[in-house]
Amino acid sequence: MTSHIIVVLTLLSSGVRDMVTDAGRAYVAGTRPPAVQSAQTAAGPKLSLRHLRPPCPPTPADGRDILIVGDTPAETLTITGQWTHEGDILVINDGVVEVVDAEFLLHGNLWAVDQAAVSVTNSSLTLQQRYLYQYAIFVGGAARFAMGGSTVAANRYPYGFAVMDSSVVRIDSVHYDDFTTYSLFGAPTVDIRHVNLAGEFVVMDSSRCAFADVDTALIWCSMMDGAVIDYAFPPEGPVYGWAFDCSQPGVSGIHYAVVCDSVYHPWWGMFSGAGSDVTIRDSNIRSCGIFFEGAAADTLSGLVDGMSYNDATLPLADRTLRFVNTEVTTISLYPWDFAQVHFSSCILGEVLSMDGSLAFGMQYYLDGTGGHLEASGQAGNVAALAMLTADVLARDQGFVVLASCAQLWGQNWAEDQSKLFMVQTATASLPMAFDGAVVGYEMVTDPSVAPVNGQVPIMGSVWVDCGPDATVDLAGYSVFYEPVEGTRIRIGGGTAEVRSDTLAVWNTTGLAPGTHVIVVEFCDTQGDTLEGFSLIRLEEPAGVEEAAAPSVMLDIGRSAHGVRMVVTTPQSDQVRLSVHDLAGRVVRVPLCGPVAAGTVEVCFEHVASGVYVARLTSGQGEVIMAFTIVR
Repeated sequence: MTSHIIVVLTLLSSGVRDMVTDAGRAYVAGTRPPAVQSAQTAAGPKLSLRHLRPPCPPTPADGRDILIVGDTPAETLTITGQWTHEGDILVINDGVVEVVDAEFLLHGNLWAVDQAAVSVTNSSLTLQQRYLYQYAIFVGGAARFAMGGSTVAANRYPYGFAVMDSSVVRIDSVHYDDFTTYSLFGAPTVDIRHVNLAGEFVVMDSSRCAFADVDTALIWCSMMDGAVIDYAFPPEGPVYGWAFDCSQPGVSGIHYAVVCDSVYHPWWGMFSGAGSDVTIRDSNIRSCGIFFEGAAADTLSGLVDGMSYNDATLPLADRTLRFVNTEVTTISLYPWDFAQVHFSSCILGEVLSMDGSLAFGMQYYLDGTGGHLEASGQAGNVAALAMLTADVLARDQGFVVLASCAQLWGQNWAEDQSKLFMVQTATASLPMAFDGAVVGYEMVTDPSVAPVNGQVPIMGSVWVDCGPDATVDLAGYSVFYEPVEGTRIRIGGGTAEVRSDTLAVWNTTGLAPGTHVIVVEFCDTQGDTLEGFSLIRLEEPAGVEEAAAPSVMLDIGRSAHGVRMVVTTPQSDQVRLSVHDLAGRVVRVPLCGPVAAGTVEVCFEHVASGVYVARLTSGQGEVIMAFTIVR
């Protein structure tokens, strides 16, 4: 039996429709995509922080070009000079790979398991990635991996390095051009010496991790179920002779150990798990990751990056996470297993859903200070009415939906058999599909204002693409006019994709001036159906000799005590200035009544962090403006 996760985004009440203009509204209704429902758990070798489960080695059935070393006893592969491999390398049993004085270009993953050994000496290793975390190095079982006197690059993207079981990794005198994410689980040993940009290290289970003469490292200390911590991390600057384990005062319930002989630019990170009791004092925390496990269902709001806490406990019902005189640069969310987390009115660094989990975020800002947005395994990640300055990635059989969002910066990828849909979302770059992945895009771009009693072209895009291993396409689309919620009148459509062209022509004869809803529904050939909503304001056409009257203006900024709003009117008028959250609720009415011609300034405070909409109405017109409050 396949389980269904119902994803329903009802983003705006009818009373708020007139307030949302360019962004429009969108929702997705139905079950998980059919391809996701029938898929089995992914076995593809993918990793970042993002995949904190021991992955399975690739097999020929994965369709990859795999070079296997060790299927013959005592087999050794020696690599020298210029050497390129297209695909994964799997070193098994007692196989050995020696890279000596080589320029090694790898278009794939590198695995070492069982009793295998891999050494890289006086060489350059380049992972030829096309996007972030496309490839990784995996060391598991009792394997050994050693690298010395070498350089590592990954085409300007971060890559993963998983160290598992009882394996051993030793890195000595290595220069890294790009960022590395190490994940340690089981009981491995990792020794990093004489390295510039060591990367980030997620230390879990019974791992042992040591650093000496390292320039930069982000060290994540996991504080999971049973951990009881009351601790102050060292201040910014070099650390010498520092350790974090159960022998330290205020630390219990963990089984790993981290030792820093000498790290010159350490960053401190921490993971919070359900069942933990953690107090961090007098510290600068670069990254705080919050795990959601099992079948938990959590609802959150008000988590904000870049906060300085005098004494605060975060609103997490299944654990205690308290900060005292502590600064937290970025907060990130990591649901896994079958957990579901719903969150709103947050400013976050990264949101990654794994396994069969669901992350559902509404009215939040993903600032990218902790990473990106991702769904892997069979997980879902849905963002609605969100703003992003971050990359977006779907992998394995995961699915990502961005609905009525604004992506100011970032790239968008889907790989494996994943799905990525962007609906009525202004994006920094169009989504790309690799492998057997599917991407879909819908956006109404014009017009925002149109005349009544006319033929109005609805301009925009609707299309579906797939990677080379799939044959999915756009099945068709329809454009509707929605006079009242729940009632639709079809005005056009087709089966051919549209890219920045006419979607339909709307006959506005007989319609009343005001704001009207346009719906674009589209479907791919696998049966996934999505809908995007946009708003168009109809107006009476102006007479030939009519001159445009000066209109009322609104400016929003900061004041010493909160938010400052400046209203400018060219003549005396009756005005109303209201502030709403994106659920349509009135938060403040800073100004309501008659005003003289000129400028009026009003201020208000005591409003939580989040995204809000200001609406200024007068006899001269209406102004709608969105703004963000960060505290």
